[in-house]
Amino acid sequence: MNTHFEPFIRHIAKLPGLGPRSAQRLLFHLLLNKSQNLNPLISTLQNLHDNAHSCSRCHNLAFHPPSEHEPLCSICLNTQRDNTLLCIVEHVPDLWAMENAGEFHGLYYVLGGALSTIDGIGPHDTHLGKLTHHISLYPKLSEIIIATSMTANGQTTAHYIAHLLKEFPHISLSRIAPGVPMGGELDYLDSGTLNAALASRTPFSLTSVK
Repeated sequence: MNTHFEPFIRHIAKLPGLGPRSAQRLLFHLLLNKSQNLNPLISTLQNLHDNAHSCSRCHNLAFHPPSEHEPLCSICLNTQRDNTLLCIVEHVPDLWAMENAGEFHGLYYVLGGALSTIDGIGPHDTHLGKLTHHISLYPKLSEIIIATSMTANGQTTAHYIAHLLKEFPHISLSRIAPGVPMGGELDYLDSGTLNAALASRTPFSLTSVK
């Protein structure tokens, strides 16, 4: 193989769900018709590079020109969202899964990961440190839904959040549970299962947190 193609294959092979053979097939497809396949992709990637940012409020992905001082995502900008409900998720794909399910119309907060002692991921490695400030932006909040995954790390993170939010006794805490299998992650669930888990959420009692 021509060594000029190797950097592309090496970088593409690092993407989730892909490997060297998939990267090669993608390369051949793109080069088969540059004007139809490659050029639009280059333009799209450049647009993403220049304008895609992390929302400065909830950490969802936002699409704004770099001149924007405080880029906000479309959800945070939407004044029609229910500002009495806040859903806490681990990653942006989890937020998108919730939105695609179509039943939740409140606000979000993306943690950027889950706590993991084994992997050395603590609160300062996520957005947990800014969570209480985010909550203070919405004085009408009445319920916070903890929608971290049902993995061991997700459960640990949920308990940490419950401890963290003791300073907001007027806000009820709930946890999605039924419909989400143990070890399950939100972005792998179909919308029906996710909606059932959201609709059947249960109170998350602080007295049960050790």
